[in-house]
Amino acid sequence: MPLTPRRFVSRQEMLEAVAQRSAALMEEAVAARGRVMLALSGGNTPRFYLPMLGARFQRWDVVDVRLIDDRWVCSHHADSNEGMLRQLLPQARLSGLVNDAEGPLAGLAEASASMAACPEPWDIALLGMGGDGHIASLFPGTGTIEDPAPYCVAVPEAPLHPRISLSAAALLRFQHLLLILTGEDKLDALARAERDALPVRLLTQASERLEIFWSP
Repeated sequence: MPLTPRRFVSRQEMLEAVAQRSAALMEEAVAARGRVMLALSGGNTPRFYLPMLGARFQRWDVVDVRLIDDRWVCSHHADSNEGMLRQLLPQARLSGLVNDAEGPLAGLAEASASMAACPEPWDIALLGMGGDGHIASLFPGTGTIEDPAPYCVAVPEAPLHPRISLSAAALLRFQHLLLILTGEDKLDALARAERDALPVRLLTQASERLEIFWSP
């Protein structure tokens, strides 16, 4: 099944739609079970939609916020996804993937054990995509999509910093996958995902649970 996005005329309109949809799904999960698990990525887009989400959803004491991926740096580093998310959502209870190990390979078991302890169902993952078609830190040519790990994978060869990421299998456990894209280049990458075997093609396996939001 092709990956077909909902198109918005502006980034502001798209991000408001993402925030509204996220808040509604979170409210549904809390009403059903008294808790919700929300997994977040890094990048620039969260700097805009997370304040919108924070304004629409107030019950952060029942939210388990998890990282989808991160660079293997301390949380105070400028390139840390965890550090950025803690600044954007200071009211949230957030658990990162990076630990005290020397690198992602050494820290993989601890990170995976933390994810394994998360009660199911896993509710919502908010994903971005790079212009090369990568999602999370599952990059083309690294073999991470084919890795059978149930929870986390180490990506020591990632650009700039070694990384740790939820695995392909872990991403597919989520009940709702929201993919947020901006720009014509990402629309083009999405259109050729299957033909060029880009990592984002993984999401076709969850097409009934996937919502794609795009703006110029």
